[in-house]
Amino acid sequence: MDADVPQRTGLGGTALMEALATLAGIGCLVGMVWVLFFMNKGKSPIYQVDRDQILSLLKKVLAGDAHDMEWRTFLSVQIRYDEFLESVRFRCEKLDEQYSGNSRGNILNKAGRAQLEDIIAELEEYDHKEF
Repeated sequence: MDADVPQRTGLGGTALMEALATLAGIGCLVGMVWVLFFMNKGKSPIYQVDRDQILSLLKKVLAGDAHDMEWRTFLSVQIRYDEFLESVRFRCEKLDEQYSGNSRGNILNKAGRAQLEDIIAELEEYDHKEF
């Protein structure tokens, strides 16, 4: 071998650039996946209702116009930012357990709706704060 002739080993200049570009692309994809999936890990979705939204839902339940999914969502998500609203949600949860609706599409039966009227009256008087 001649000492003056440079030896070629591995990739040529163009192939090396293509390999680096491919690695950079893969790195970008991995970074995007990390951002999309791991940045929000451990964070809960936000479901935050106020007095007026709860009043509207309870009145729809009373009228027989509420959707079951909306009612179940309200019952299942604890309200941590307002003790009174949480007490309303908890009382509604107990009503749901004790007075399930009948076959005519009502979420609560007649006795449950009568107690719900009392909760609605209390909620209408509640001087709520904005969160």
